[in-house]
Amino acid sequence: MTRIAQGKQVWLVAGLLLALLALSTIGIHNVTRENNLGIDQIIFWHAGRAVFLESASPYTEEVAQLSQLSVYKRLAAPNEDQLAFVYPPFTLLVLLPTYWMDYSWAQALWLAFNLLVFASVFPLFYPQHRRWVPLSALLLYPLTFGLITGNFAVLITSCLLILFALILQEQPLSVGSQVVIGMMLAWITFKPQFVWLILAFYLLASLRQRRIWLLVSFATGVMMLVLISFWMVPNWLTEWLARIDQYTQYNHSLPILTLFLQRILPQRIASLLTGATLALALAATAWLFRRWWQGKQSALSVTAWCGLVVYTFHPHGASYEQLTFMFPMLIWAATAQQSNRRFSGWLWVGMLVASWVIFAIAKSHQPPPLATEWLLFPAAAWVIWLVTRELKKPESLSGIMGQPSP
Repeated sequence: MTRIAQGKQVWLVAGLLLALLALSTIGIHNVTRENNLGIDQIIFWHAGRAVFLESASPYTEEVAQLSQLSVYKRLAAPNEDQLAFVYPPFTLLVLLPTYWMDYSWAQALWLAFNLLVFASVFPLFYPQHRRWVPLSALLLYPLTFGLITGNFAVLITSCLLILFALILQEQPLSVGSQVVIGMMLAWITFKPQFVWLILAFYLLASLRQRRIWLLVSFATGVMMLVLISFWMVPNWLTEWLARIDQYTQYNHSLPILTLFLQRILPQRIASLLTGATLALALAATAWLFRRWWQGKQSALSVTAWCGLVVYTFHPHGASYEQLTFMFPMLIWAATAQQSNRRFSGWLWVGMLVASWVIFAIAKSHQPPPLATEWLLFPAAAWVIWLVTRELKKPESLSGIMGQPSP
């Protein structure tokens, strides 16, 4: 294919995606215009309007109160989530076109955008995937919930899926591709509790493959985003840190593991045991990184392990955060080899069903403690199985899907 033909093809795909985005936005708006669905998005929307329409700080109490009135229809009580903006200003750039829209159109565009990005990931970056698996992922409760609330976790998950395919593939990347990937890695750092160990593995993979431009782009991208934040809100650093301090006072979230341990142990012992477990988990992670570097562990199993560790020690929050350990299972089920397709398919369907059963239990009249976190247990069993089965294989593992070398 000539360069002209390739250029025409790119423009054709881009035009098709823009048309789908427009049609989806109109359709979603017609269905949702009477309801404010994007509870998380509305915080960013009010913060972005403050910055770009009023040249004001997004961290003020007035901006937080606008979000409270939009969601609670009243001001928040002291013990409630204050719905304040607690992220660096550069995160507001993604929603830039929506600040001049009525919120009913803003939420429709954001939902349509997230749906389109997620639906495009596997056709564009995993050509041999099973089509029904990523489509069925839209029925996974954590993903559905993230889409409805407009949380950035869905877009970050799409980025993690794309980055897995690009960074861990064996064919070379152009300088331009490395620069774009590095910038994408830099952008997802705004939610470090969601990506920290996965990001570390992606950067390690880039180092192993000597993708210098990618690493330089990542470091440059982080610095650029920080400088852009100062341009948007000159005093953002001190205001942001003050907001984080306030956030910790009304949001006393503990790590998931600590909450489970507190059901059977005193709080102090549970906290100490959580710290000891984290140290062991990091030691095991370093060992798996070394095995992967030597070609003895697949990239997929290490990524799955990283996602499990991230969530286990993640501050307790909403169900969409479970996407950290679900996206590697999605890759595994969607790209399974012929001999493993039936097992992976049934397991994936089981996780879909389990996510809604757990949701129903958590919303029952008298829900059991921490019911919303039960999906962690079957996912942990799968990760442990995936990791340990490779310990018994003497041959090296290669490829982004982590299949044995021929």
